[in-house]
Amino acid sequence: MQIVAVVSQKGGVGKTTLAIHLATLFSRAGKNTVLLDLDPQASASSWSDRRKEDIPVVISTHAKRLLSELDRVAQNDGEIVLIDTAPHSDPIALEAMRHANLVLIPTRPSILDIDAIVSTLQLAKLAEKDVLVVLNACPARGQDPIEATTAITDLEVEVSHSSLTQRIGFARSLLYGKTVLEMEPTGKASIELQALGHHINQKLQLLGEHNYVTE
Repeated sequence: MQIVAVVSQKGGVGKTTLAIHLATLFSRAGKNTVLLDLDPQASASSWSDRRKEDIPVVISTHAKRLLSELDRVAQNDGEIVLIDTAPHSDPIALEAMRHANLVLIPTRPSILDIDAIVSTLQLAKLAEKDVLVVLNACPARGQDPIEATTAITDLEVEVSHSSLTQRIGFARSLLYGKTVLEMEPTGKASIELQALGHHINQKLQLLGEHNYVTE
């Protein structure tokens, strides 16, 4: 079982939207995928309530029950677990990181957002986990993503070569309990998401499976 913690100590970077879309992407690829919603706002769970499809499975829980939920998913042959965490909560973020194979840190390509990922990187270092930063909500034109990649790389952390552009389809699709994969399957947003998913899959294959802390 492979576990991905989607973490950002800053709100407004599209963390939950990214977690939902990746969980749906992996599910549609035939992976037994579960999205664990640790955010007290339960936005991912609310999206799941609006959704007619059975996949991905979304479970609302809290940090104290995280290990029990991971054990339950493993016993039911879970293959990929995404953990959506709460912003501004070090204990929840750290607990999710402790059990993860890979930590995804989404950020917008602005200097204020990039500065804000430093605290999240410090938590990941404390948890001794591999990190992949994902540029999210990038402007369709301009040099912002390139400049942001350079700035983040200077922090000695890997940046995904696949970024996501600011597109209304990401947010709009969630209103209907869907994702861009279903509403715009051949659109640019879906193509970008699939490229990101491919990169994450490559990372997970290198990191191995069933790496969560058991006590």
